[in-house]
Amino acid sequence: FREHAAKERAERIKAEQSELQRRKDAKRVRLAKEAQQKAYAGALAAKAQKAAIARQEADAQERKKLQEVTWGMGEDAVELPDENLSEEAKKLFGSDS
Repeated sequence: FREHAAKERAERIKAEQSELQRRKDAKRVRLAKEAQQKAYAGALAAKAQKAAIARQEADAQERKKLQEVTWGMGEDAVELPDENLSEEAKKLFGSDS
């Protein structure tokens, strides 16, 4: 009887140890996976931030370029009426010549 009880106890301890080892392995795998996902998300966030900075710089340059352009408001941009236009065309353009 004692041999049988000792054998059962040893089997139970062995089963508990294998279960504990399985849980430890599962936890290690889960933590590694979470760390990998966190690193990947961090890399994506850094890439997105660099892209946003580049986009902001491009927008700033575009705004600066647009501010330099005169949209027909300067003296150099005044259109002189074309003398070769017909009377109908002059009426359509609204020139009073």
